[in-house]
Amino acid sequence: MTRRFLFVLGSARRDGNSASLARRAAEQLPAGTEQHWIDLTEHPLPEFEDHRHDSDHVRPRRAMSPCCSTPPSRRRTW
Repeated sequence: MTRRFLFVLGSARRDGNSASLARRAAEQLPAGTEQHWIDLTEHPLPEFEDHRHDSDHVRPRRAMSPCCSTPPSRRRTW
């Protein structure tokens, strides 16, 4: 069976500690081992827009799970 390794570099700093550690780990792999590298700094996310406090923002309604819909006085405590 062929082993493949994915290295995800998630640090905000280029060539930070996580990248150094990942490179050191990759050096220990047998020659010819397939490696894929993803550097998250090369895939920027759009700017975050916080709409929670906008006047026209409507919060989505979530379905409550059965344990959360039980009144506190009727919940079991272990």
